[in-house]
Amino acid sequence: GVKGRAEAEACILRIDLASIDFHQAVKLCREARPRLHLALVHLFAEGLHDLLTPTCLLLSSIALPHEETGAEEGLDGTGEERGDGGGGGDDAGVLLRLVVQCASLKSP
Repeated sequence: GVKGRAEAEACILRIDLASIDFHQAVKLCREARPRLHLALVHLFAEGLHDLLTPTCLLLSSIALPHEETGAEEGLDGTGEERGDGGGGGDDAGVLLRLVVQCASLKSP
């Protein structure tokens, strides 16, 4: 349920990223309903120093927040496109703003 997703997200936020299977953690975050957006941003930003991929993923969630046809496409952490349902567009919008703010702070 919702509590289990919250606990999974909290775990990903606390764990040493060098000790996990990155692809599996990204898959967990993307397949959870609602998605674990904060953990997903954390994985890419802290694990790969990549703000572009989570930005694209969040934009996809905002663009098709309740799509259930499997038509949404985005990156799955391996650089491959895949389709899955949306969900969590409001949370994604808030996180997207935070990602953009972080990126602007890190820019020279």
